[in-house]
Amino acid sequence: HNYLIHHHCMSARSSFRNVQIQRFCTKTKDHITLNGKVCRPCVNQQIVSDPDKPVLLFVHQWSKMGGAGSLMEGMSYIMATKYQYTSITFDMRGVGQSQGSSTWTGSSEIHDVVCIAEWAKLNLAQPIVIVGSSAGAPIAGSAFGHAHCPYIVAGAFVGYPFGFFSSLVFGAHYNAIIASHKPKFFIMGDSDGFTSVAQLRSYINRCKGDINECYIHGGGIGHFGLESPEFDGMICNLVHNFVRDQVSHSVDLNEWRRILAPNQVNQDQGMDHEEQKCNQANIDANDAEVEADDENDESGVASPTTQKQKSTQ
Repeated sequence: HNYLIHHHCMSARSSFRNVQIQRFCTKTKDHITLNGKVCRPCVNQQIVSDPDKPVLLFVHQWSKMGGAGSLMEGMSYIMATKYQYTSITFDMRGVGQSQGSSTWTGSSEIHDVVCIAEWAKLNLAQPIVIVGSSAGAPIAGSAFGHAHCPYIVAGAFVGYPFGFFSSLVFGAHYNAIIASHKPKFFIMGDSDGFTSVAQLRSYINRCKGDINECYIHGGGIGHFGLESPEFDGMICNLVHNFVRDQVSHSVDLNEWRRILAPNQVNQDQGMDHEEQKCNQANIDANDAEVEADDENDESGVASPTTQKQKSTQ
């Protein structure tokens, strides 16, 4: 199936005036419906597409400890408004409005990430750089190294849990990222708690490929501290620099666009009944958000998006 983005588009208000948000839903191969958002940079309500920039696919933290796509929306907005990237956030199975049940090891969630990447390939027709945070990093890494996702051309991984106790839960994901020759970028605090700096460097030394970069933030920053909103801007800047300085020089992004363009679906094609209901619900939700933001603009109250804070999962 080709799962399409609905046609309704809203302009984010308040501090996010240069971005358009579109909701979508799609189904995994095991028939789990997933919900996501596409955040696009725009000027005068017109979407801006920079041929030198890939789509960013954000993979949220561990579902079992409160991880959700909403926790990645801050970075998604920053990447769209400040750096002009199209970005995707979504809820993995068992989270938010997505169906199904989450797993402890993230094994089934790999299919969720691959499914969203496939949706992006068909509907946006651009190469993808995947960005995973915390437990979302190994899940993202498994999709990053998946044989069916060569168009995921690079990956950035925030707080990847490589430590001994983490390996008991997420160790099955490690081989995919180690064996991949694609550009990789690891971001971690120097007091992570789940992974030591030495452990991270040891795994990076085992990674295949020519580009295996890392950034260690000093000052005693822990795993959950790095996930807090105050570091969103820093992480976005690091990811942007990685794409600009490393990925764009090692990956032919324009060639990937040429390859993917013939596969882009016609957005006027029909959807199945369940997907139509899902997208209509998303349209209604978008309308409600626009109305709420309009009221906030008039009253001088910050939009709900700007008020949202991350949980410490």
